[in-house]
Amino acid sequence: MSNPNASTQISKASESFIQSLKDADINLKSKLRVVKRGVFIPEDQVEVVIKLFSEWLIKNKVSIKSDDKITLRIFSVDNPPLYYLPEGNYCLSGFLAPFEGEILDQISVKKSMSALIDASTYIHPKDPFLLSSKNFRVKSSPQFGTAYELIDKDNKTFLFKEAALKLTLSLLKESKKFSNDYPELMTSMRDSIAPIIKLLSISKLVADKKKIFVPDRYKTGKFHFRLISNLVFVTSETNEVLFAYELRGKNFLELLDQELNYIRNTLNKKYLDIFEVYSNSRDISGSVKIKGKPVSIEKRALNELVQNATISKWLRGKLGDRFSLSDVILAISSALKFADWVDVSKLGENPDPRAKPKLELKYTPWTFSTVTIYDKGAGQKKGREGNRRPNRNEGSRTKIIRFVEGTAGFGRRFGSTAKGAMHKSPKAPQAPKA
Repeated sequence: MSNPNASTQISKASESFIQSLKDADINLKSKLRVVKRGVFIPEDQVEVVIKLFSEWLIKNKVSIKSDDKITLRIFSVDNPPLYYLPEGNYCLSGFLAPFEGEILDQISVKKSMSALIDASTYIHPKDPFLLSSKNFRVKSSPQFGTAYELIDKDNKTFLFKEAALKLTLSLLKESKKFSNDYPELMTSMRDSIAPIIKLLSISKLVADKKKIFVPDRYKTGKFHFRLISNLVFVTSETNEVLFAYELRGKNFLELLDQELNYIRNTLNKKYLDIFEVYSNSRDISGSVKIKGKPVSIEKRALNELVQNATISKWLRGKLGDRFSLSDVILAISSALKFADWVDVSKLGENPDPRAKPKLELKYTPWTFSTVTIYDKGAGQKKGREGNRRPNRNEGSRTKIIRFVEGTAGFGRRFGSTAKGAMHKSPKAPQAPKA
């Protein structure tokens, strides 16, 4: 078929195509089916049908510029979706030429009362294409339902239960990188099998001593992690693929939300040290109290911190080889609890005495760059003072928008790129010893 991303479509197959089926030989007619919504064409008969229609158009002196135009007139879309048509213990896979009308009774094609099954999110155990494949097997059990065995180029078998396979496919579809690299992921679940097998084949087992971010539920136990680019497969000791996730991009942001929810609601941990975990906030991951004042932490700042944890010298020393979001939060909380407000306008060799106070949170080697948002109308009084600006302690919210590791402006920056969020400053005093 043509480009899977194409969107050109018409309402139904052309009547001329239905007319052309009257000229089909007995063999072709025996393989087609008239269904409730039109004519079902098995995959292995598509080229035969296109050739038949092309010859009919030439015979009837109808001009068609390209095969793509012929495909559009048959299937009404450039890239028709795959369907299954069950027939007893057998199953056909193919495409629908949508059409309704009495002319369907005139083409001498067998009628089927079975309903078409959308193959975009389902694999039929009797899929004729997969039954002939050496890299795919379907297993069924009352204990775990339907499962799929995928066999890579080295003859290694990976087992997917149906839920895990659908989760992996959904992840890859939502990934800008992998959906571009493997456009067949966007067609049917069946067509996604080959890319998944390839990714598993070229993925590498992460060494036990190599640091890698893992979901909290897989931090302890006998799990293995296979890495390809920024994609991680979580497998059991028996090579069952349990989960898949990305270490960057949109999918990682969604994983961060899932992990916050898991910590708060499944592990029942409202607090990690001084960090109060939020699970239903759009932009904020949690909050801490600094000198009695609540300070919230933006999700994008925490996201960047977690993604760059393996290159942070300070964090590397505090995290295990398999570290989770809760580990990162606990580590950074140990710095936040000793952080203090520093007037950065007075720091440096030649401070400007006219500079307005600019407070930042600091604890060596971190600067927790903040922004204070004043709620409109907060702290206002009636009368002549009704329009006064609220002070720092009333009607205001302070957010950490960036974690900066290092001193004198040479450190790594984790978080928002908001203008003015990073400031050059020397080391802040260390926390007092207990």
